Amino acid sequence: MVNNEEKYYVSSFQECENIINQLKEKDSNNIDSISYTVKYEANLQNFTDTETVVADLYVEKPKPKPVYTSSGGKVATGANIRYDKIELGITFINPVGGKTSSRFGELSSIRSSYHTGLDIANPIGTPIAAAASGTVIFSGWKSAYGQMVVIDHGNGVQTYYAHCNALYKSAGEYVNQGDIIGAVGMTGNVTGPHLHIEVRVNGVAYNPIYYFNY
Repeated sequence: MVNNEEKYYVSSFQECENIINQLKEKDSNNIDSISYTVKYEANLQNFTDTETVVADLYVEKPKPKPVYTSSGGKVATGANIRYDKIELGITFINPVGGKTSSRFGELSSIRSSYHTGLDIANPIGTPIAAAASGTVIFSGWKSAYGQMVVIDHGNGVQTYYAHCNALYKSAGEYVNQGDIIGAVGMTGNVTGPHLHIEVRVNGVAYNPIYYFNY
């Protein structure tokens, strides 16, 4: 620690870049304040290994506070589905990464009707991003869906994010595309942790595979 700044010596420029890249990959909260200087000195310095520097410098970003009591208006949860593709006028981003564990329209022993969305397997706690900008119209518990967030994108288009472990947005809040709205869980009618994502237009569920890159 020098002048209230943490300073380390490493043996090469490449090692400096490696440290910076690792901190970027970890999304360290202080990445914008980290810098390095190349020096040529005759005196022998005590070098610190890369793993130690990364561990010492890494600062985890603060997590959103969960919403415990929030709801909103009524949302459609019936098995009213269509298999054709319609134009939404919106470009979605994937709310999570991961592999598809259950597809649209499938039947299962744990469901009483056809599957109205797409299930993407992920560990509990995985952040869920808003697929597009819009207003949260529901955030709370919805029977078999468990903890769920519903975003209204206008013109009747809504996206559902179900079985969440935590909810980070309240009904009435406006969210931007990419904002973290919840965390993957296994609440409601599930057999394992995953995100259930739905695309509904005027209450009718359409196949999300047409609108996301899974």
